[in-house]
Amino acid sequence: MTELVSHGRTTSFLAEVVSNDDDYNVPSYCYPGAETNAWVPGIAVRVTSASGAEWLGRFMQGEESPNGVDLCCIHPDGQRLVVVARGSGYVVAPENPSRWEEVPIRPILGHCFDDSSNTLVLFDYTRAIGVNRNGATWKTRSLSWDGLVDVGIKDGALAGKGWDAALSKWVDFVVRLDDGSSSGGASPPD
Repeated sequence: MTELVSHGRTTSFLAEVVSNDDDYNVPSYCYPGAETNAWVPGIAVRVTSASGAEWLGRFMQGEESPNGVDLCCIHPDGQRLVVVARGSGYVVAPENPSRWEEVPIRPILGHCFDDSSNTLVLFDYTRAIGVNRNGATWKTRSLSWDGLVDVGIKDGALAGKGWDAALSKWVDFVVRLDDGSSSGGASPPD
């Protein structure tokens, strides 16, 4: 079961992952698209905005990989909600559910959070994307031919291993959390 992850931040809204979304008689929105009163397979989240308005969000799950992750967390800016349903990611404003965007990588296969820089990192097979408290987003270059492993925050940076097909081995990479610049890793030639 997916739970809301707050990363220790307080917000002006409430969000709760629900298992039976038929029990709520509130306006509903399906993502992608913010279509009203529809249904999609994925994750359902009940949201109460700062003004007290309630709504239900249904977030469509990805189909690209059965290894896509589920996540529901507070955005680093503390004002929005991030939902990942089996690898498809969405960012939505609780005060205005029609204001939303898709996370620009798929499938999302993992995530980590750095408390000191207040940065959320999501990653797919070869790249990572980071979002900070100001809403600034960075995306890395390809860090691997195919696959990232042992990904996590270490010494204030994103670190892990990417597959180098030319060498037939895993190689280390490090990504700066402030701008997404990286060293190491491997990627196919252009």
